[in-house]
Amino acid sequence: MSEFKTLLEEVRSVCRSHARAEDKMAQICRMLQEVDGYDWVGFYLVDPDRHDSLVLGSHVGSDNPHKELVFGKGVCGQVAERQTTIVVDKVADELNYLSLDPAVKSEIVLPLFRQGRLAGMLDVESVTEARFGDRDRLFLEEVCLQMTDQI
Repeated sequence: MSEFKTLLEEVRSVCRSHARAEDKMAQICRMLQEVDGYDWVGFYLVDPDRHDSLVLGSHVGSDNPHKELVFGKGVCGQVAERQTTIVVDKVADELNYLSLDPAVKSEIVLPLFRQGRLAGMLDVESVTEARFGDRDRLFLEEVCLQMTDQI
């Protein structure tokens, strides 16, 4: 995890800033996309009007046709239901996968919390199969922990 140490310090700095939540998320997306194999990075947020759906927030990478997701649908929707990280090594084998880009081969989605309640999720996709290992999961979970109560 030492290769992520500097990046994590930068994330902490962004989270401590007085910037708006949307600006923090946008900056973190840009920072994370600099990691080799983090080809699409974005946030989905719990819809404040409908607590059973997610809306697309800040993101970088290819255009995303999925602007709204229902809990349970797709990997993000599954994370919303289970409130735990999901890593998909080969999205082609995932029955409940919503394709963003046909080039995407693997994905990791992590829950984000505000005041102990699910507020959204961080979604990272890669064009490399089985791209996300334990070090990525631990690093991204720490990123999400830094973002607790930020969004």
